Amino acid sequence: MSDKAAAEGNINKVNFYHFWPPVIFMFIISAVPVTLAAYYGSSFVVVAIDKLAGKPLEILSLIGGILPALGIALNLLAMNGKGTLIFFLFGFLLASYSSMSVITVSLFAIIVAYMFTVLYLKNENEKS
Repeated sequence: MSDKAAAEGNINKVNFYHFWPPVIFMFIISAVPVTLAAYYGSSFVVVAIDKLAGKPLEILSLIGGILPALGIALNLLAMNGKGTLIFFLFGFLLASYSSMSVITVSLFAIIVAYMFTVLYLKNENEKS
């Protein structure tokens, strides 16, 4: 929905779809169960967890195991812009196969990103 609104150039719809549906969904899945648990007490929570035993709990565990892979896939999709994936791969290889910590690689990446941005913008300004 947000992509369609962006294609139409309607920034207010994009902002709405970006903010309100996640807020409403998070309220439903967090505030409502917590309120019910606080109102009805621990016996309600025990009964609710017992009702989830078996297949529903297995499904929730499976979904919880898939979520990290989905997050990585979405990050890769977002970084698949022109020339950005190579920086991700370089950072991943540097962090994986060197003895540098992730913080050190991140600081190095900030310096490289700054230099790349300055040089790229300088070239863009010279062209126009």
